[in-house]
Amino acid sequence: MKSFFLVILMLFNWGYSSACDCLMIKNLEEAQKSSFEENELIFVGKVIELNSDGSYALEIIESFKGNENGLTKVYGFPDEFSCPIIPNNLYETWLVYSNLDLDGKISISQCGLSRSFQFPFYYGSRLLPPPPPLGLNDPLDILDLESLTIEYKKRALDELKNEIEF
Repeated sequence: MKSFFLVILMLFNWGYSSACDCLMIKNLEEAQKSSFEENELIFVGKVIELNSDGSYALEIIESFKGNENGLTKVYGFPDEFSCPIIPNNLYETWLVYSNLDLDGKISISQCGLSRSFQFPFYYGSRLLPPPPPLGLNDPLDILDLESLTIEYKKRALDELKNEIEF
């Protein structure tokens, strides 16, 4: 009888869930080549609109691929099937690798090389700073950690700059 109630309880709690299963990017040069081939639209853009439903608009600053129509603005939405990244800061600048859907909208995947200039780390980046150790109380240790984080970010921005010049 207990198992019957347990099964009934599990059926009531049945729900949809999803998780992103991204492959780690171990070789940036290879990832850039495959991302360039797989994505039809690659550009640097600035976030000009953020909406409460998760949709957004990006102004295209510089296009590297796929803007034959001379788009100046693209609209994006959080596609639940592509493990989306949703920009959360207005006027933030992004390097975007994406495809246009049938409605002419984009979705930015967290599994790819798209990233903001404010947080220039891609999934699996070797430049992503490690988490701080537990119990960090010494002000000198905190300053060391902050300077290390700044150094990682500077190197990631250099890597992003080189990628754009690629």
